Amino acid sequence: MFQDMGIVRQVRKLAIKKVSQAAERSSCWLWLTRNASSCKPSTNGSCLINTAARHLELDR
Repeated sequence: MFQDMGIVRQVRKLAIKKVSQAAERSSCWLWLTRNASSCKPSTNGSCLINTAARHLELDR
């Protein structure tokens, strides 16, 4: 995938590392917030959007 986009060698290794770390952080965050009241299913999907937006703000 990265080679198809022209990302090779050390840059490719760094890109894979960053993507892997992002996936791990996302998974961890989902597990930690699965029981939070703000993460309960809603009928309009706004809960998921609001929770994700708050998470992105915390990463800055």
